[in-house]
Amino acid sequence: MSTFAVHAARKNLKDANLAVHKCAVDDLNEIDDLDRKLRRVTAIPLFRIKYAEQLPLGFRLFFEIASSFYVPRFREMMHLVRYEV
Repeated sequence: MSTFAVHAARKNLKDANLAVHKCAVDDLNEIDDLDRKLRRVTAIPLFRIKYAEQLPLGFRLFFEIASSFYVPRFREMMHLVRYEV
């Protein structure tokens, strides 16, 4: 999760007594540097996966508009990343 995503969720998570993320990754290259043996195969923004089509229409519209026009950092908020050795 990016710093933006962590900060955006922090207050709501604390209010609901849920776990709060303490770290964030703004650049996927930071993860790559942790272990040189791993090679990133894919990195897909969370809202671009095929299962996003199953979300309610309101959520899909909100995230599509937010990531396209208003808040570009929504695009990089969360990724599904796959590595191989």
